Amino acid sequence: MKITKSMSILEILSSGPRARSILREGGIRFVGKKASPLESLEFVAKANGLGERQIEGLVVKLNESLKKGKPSIKISLTEKAAEELKSLLSKRPGKNGFRLRLVSIGCAMYSYDLDFATKALEGEAVIKSGELAFFVEKRHADFLSGLRIGYDPEAGGFVFENPNIKKSASDIPVLL
Repeated sequence: MKITKSMSILEILSSGPRARSILREGGIRFVGKKASPLESLEFVAKANGLGERQIEGLVVKLNESLKKGKPSIKISLTEKAAEELKSLLSKRPGKNGFRLRLVSIGCAMYSYDLDFATKALEGEAVIKSGELAFFVEKRHADFLSGLRIGYDPEAGGFVFENPNIKKSASDIPVLL
């Protein structure tokens, strides 16, 4: 895979865990009304006030990051969440992990979907957290790196704390 300025921000972010930090360091500070993650790097960069040289520099850095390989992705669990997930899994014979997905709920907004699973599907990575396995789409692994899953029955069950989420002005979670 080679990154180009005509690729969408979403495609670039799906290329690996380093992409988000490279974009931020390169001057991409927002994806908003005028610049959606479905737009090209060139479009979003120009909406952020970047010039051609800066865009070309981003492309070079992004492609260099692909050559370095991917750092490990980590998901952590609180003790209560681990106990609850183990308990749920014990009641589902034949299941040995959980499929953790990001589901789009609007422009650059996502929700978590957690379901029982037996094995990773094509295009999924296996992320271990203690004794539990999570099957995650590789294209979403970057967004889930650092995720902490808690369990609070009063809050409705599982609680997801993601360091990759920024709150927008309207307090809606936005990934980038």
